[in-house]
Amino acid sequence: DSLLIDSDTSIELGIAHYELLGFNSKDWTSYARRRFANHPNNEEIVGKLNSTLSSDRLKDEGGRVVPFYVDVLCTMFEDELQINSKESFEFTEESTPYSSNNEIIDHVVHSVFRREIRRQTIDLDAVQLMSVVSELVSEQGDSFSFDELKDLLSLYYETRAEALAQKISLNPFFQVSKSQIRIRYDFLQSYFRSLFLIDCLKQNLYSPEALNAYAKSNASDSPEVSYLRKYYQGRLDILDEQIHLLLPKLREYVRNGADQKRIELGRRAISGVLKIYLDARNFNSAKMSDKIVELLPGQLSSSSIDGLCIYGDFPLLDFS
Repeated sequence: DSLLIDSDTSIELGIAHYELLGFNSKDWTSYARRRFANHPNNEEIVGKLNSTLSSDRLKDEGGRVVPFYVDVLCTMFEDELQINSKESFEFTEESTPYSSNNEIIDHVVHSVFRREIRRQTIDLDAVQLMSVVSELVSEQGDSFSFDELKDLLSLYYETRAEALAQKISLNPFFQVSKSQIRIRYDFLQSYFRSLFLIDCLKQNLYSPEALNAYAKSNASDSPEVSYLRKYYQGRLDILDEQIHLLLPKLREYVRNGADQKRIELGRRAISGVLKIYLDARNFNSAKMSDKIVELLPGQLSSSSIDGLCIYGDFPLLDFS
């Protein structure tokens, strides 16, 4: 999925690269007609779809559209007609009010969130809504209960949690079955995790939820790390500052660990943060070795290290 994993990363991971064409106007019209063949408003939905996709904003250089965007738009328009909503879906390319790569996928997600805030009269702004959803998905994965959503909301919004949870659960990115909520599109799990990681680094967080997010970055094929590599292009000075502030806090967290589980989580978090940093900075082995000495200095000498933890794949390091 090139939305989250770029071509350089796929080559490094040995993934065969195939160019999958998106939908052209004939394809998406055919798809919509088949999907809504028995819908009483099928022509109106197809018309709205064609009107939205007639601009070049959602198309690639060949004039094609990623099928995900077509599916999201169809869901939006169908939903509007079913409930006779006055809040129509509008695609916006404005910069997201929260940190993101501001690519098409970011604009689509932001547009859906904006529409849901208006349609459901959610008493949160887009930043607050993304904060809740990204933290929940990062912690719980692609499926969580209604009570887990409500419990998280209660930490921030107390008595409003029940009403907010009812409205947020109606987001078209979710599928609700009884009391269980599942993300409709698989790749959105990694997407929301990526945004949560950026926010954790930005705020220098080391809460249990932040530590879990850092620790999950140890996976060798982490799409979150790839997303963050894009995000920090042109922001490397900011990343340096964030890492210099965060790593000492994580090291102290491990030192003060009261039990082995806490200590292990802290160690894996340190490793995950280093992997994010290595991937974004694209350092060679020698440069990364020098940086680790700088980031985790020991007390014995200027060349000693204290608190280094590495899990999984990592380039060879030389501290001689």
